[in-house]
Amino acid sequence: MCEEEVKLLGAWGSPFSWRLEVALKMKGVEYEYFDEDLMNRPKSSLLLEYNPVHKKIPVLVHNGKPIAESLVILEYIDEIWNDRPGILLPQDPRDRAIARFWAKFMDDKVCLPLTPLSSDLFLYDAWTTTGAFGFISYEVKVLNSLNQKSSVLRL
Repeated sequence: MCEEEVKLLGAWGSPFSWRLEVALKMKGVEYEYFDEDLMNRPKSSLLLEYNPVHKKIPVLVHNGKPIAESLVILEYIDEIWNDRPGILLPQDPRDRAIARFWAKFMDDKVCLPLTPLSSDLFLYDAWTTTGAFGFISYEVKVLNSLNQKSSVLRL
């Protein structure tokens, strides 16, 4: 098997980056992580090189070719390393569509509203106190609550 170069540009405290770190680890993909300082102005040269359009994290660089947007990257990881254990998204088209719906919902309704607060010390304290598990636990509670109320999207 040929040597692969995999880099992940992410940021501490970003659920969009966490999503990809978990996916890469589930698939057993070795990668080099670059922590982008979101408070740094101007953006790093690495981020500007690999994501010149949006200038946002996360970015996956696979053999020198960048891919942006966490949900797009998640599907890429699942497809490109499909020979490895750990299925990230369901194989059934309907189940896959439902997974995409809930992932987008979490991005738009839970994660993005927190983005403007990312420099707030309150949020910083919340992340350091609860960490990733506290946030993921919150996501799971929201999803469970919504799934119980939704007859359309129940599996």
